[in-house]
Amino acid sequence: MKIVFFGSDSFSLPFLEELYKKGFEITLVITTPDKPKGRGLKIEETPTKKFAKEIGLNFIEVDKFKNFFELIEKNKGDIGVVVSFGKIIPQRVLNIFEKGIINVHPSLLPKYRGPNPIRWQILNGEKKSGITIIKLTKEVDAGPILTQKEISVEESDNYTNLTKKLIEIGKEALIEALELIEEGKESWIEQKGESTYAPKFENDFEKLDFKMDGEYLRRKILSLSLEPGAYAFFREKRVKILDASLLNNQIQGEAGEIVFVDKNSFGIKTLNKILIPKLVKVEGKREMSIKEFINGYKPKVHEKFY
Repeated sequence: MKIVFFGSDSFSLPFLEELYKKGFEITLVITTPDKPKGRGLKIEETPTKKFAKEIGLNFIEVDKFKNFFELIEKNKGDIGVVVSFGKIIPQRVLNIFEKGIINVHPSLLPKYRGPNPIRWQILNGEKKSGITIIKLTKEVDAGPILTQKEISVEESDNYTNLTKKLIEIGKEALIEALELIEEGKESWIEQKGESTYAPKFENDFEKLDFKMDGEYLRRKILSLSLEPGAYAFFREKRVKILDASLLNNQIQGEAGEIVFVDKNSFGIKTLNKILIPKLVKVEGKREMSIKEFINGYKPKVHEKFY
């Protein structure tokens, strides 16, 4: 079966690699244009573009689809596969594909439609997540479902861990879905139940406010870890807190204040619990365990994270 692949980021890449490894004929990779990234704003190619170049696949970088209709038509496959593409695909492109376009979405739809489902599932404390394969329609992430695979979300799962798990089951789900379609055995079911939306986080969402609920802050840290990382300031330096646990004991102190320190850990007062950082990254430094941080910076009781 000939496939046109739509994808742009590091979540997309393993799916493109899997299709290539399994021997599907990829007639075209459609990705987004190069963008500036990092502190130096260096222009970087998308991971899918890099892969396409390495192995000699046809690719195009699409800013506006109206400039590429004829090229996509010329290179069309039997089906389109979308994985974290980052742009709305217009109806005129949907109409090009005989078997339509399928989308790999990292949530149990209809919950968490939209561009930021994995982080919101962690932030909201979901116990289950999964992958849904849907047919692409005009309404975002609302098409009929071909298959779903479910996994448990562990208390310790951060964004990086959960994403890896979802990619693994997602690759299986995608190959199974394509085999069903190729054999003409697919069965589409309309989405049922209440839908929710997972928007991008607001600017500076990464900043921690220790006046908030401790459990919410712990989940926020996990939802942003390992990148971009939740942060606070300590001695005028930005410190990313990449992993943390909670202590239920009530210790007097102000929000953000260090309320105890020993040689292995220290606690930061939140609204209702004590946050215990486990992995941190001070600006300009590498990631370090909390023991390394204590040895290097020697934090004191009553100092504040703010």
